[in-house]
Amino acid sequence: MLLQIIFSFPTKGGFGRFVYQMHRVGVMSLLIIAVSGLFIGAVLGLQMYSILVTFGAESMLGTAISLTLLRELASVVAALLFAGRAGSALTAEIGS
Repeated sequence: MLLQIIFSFPTKGGFGRFVYQMHRVGVMSLLIIAVSGLFIGAVLGLQMYSILVTFGAESMLGTAISLTLLRELASVVAALLFAGRAGSALTAEIGS
């Protein structure tokens, strides 16, 4: 059904506009998501280090950060940032 919707553009050149919008919304959001993920990981590392020092488990910092980011935060943060970036871009395009 998705392919039927994608390939059923009523005007000529509609698929090119579709690909352009997908590139603009999807690919252009990757830099923002990567930079935000970097800073979130840094803050999480600083906070977790102070907690792990009290237990003498500083060597577990890398494992704890990677598990926390991959299992919990990465998908949620990426989805929120993508939705915010895509929504604001489309709203700005409608407004102009």
